[in-house]
Amino acid sequence: MKIHVGVGAYRLVLNVDMTDERLYREAGIHVGEVYDDLALRYPRKSPEELWMLAAYAMTVECGKVLLDASETPLVSTANDCIDEIDRFMEDNGF
Repeated sequence: MKIHVGVGAYRLVLNVDMTDERLYREAGIHVGEVYDDLALRYPRKSPEELWMLAAYAMTVECGKVLLDASETPLVSTANDCIDEIDRFMEDNGF
């Protein structure tokens, strides 16, 4: 099935299985939220840098999910990732 998904200011047309539609729509919302949070936090960064940081933040989120071997629910948020990015930026002189 073909769906139209908003990701930040971008519109994407995707072919997805009907069973995955909700996942793709929610992912688009999440990507936009992470990007917007980073844009507010780093107003001088270019869109390309913000997309790179957003990709990094979401990759960290995925890594935390994969590494979580316990039965406890995932409590990681995009803000945790943004804080980690802040520390990285400060440690590396950005």
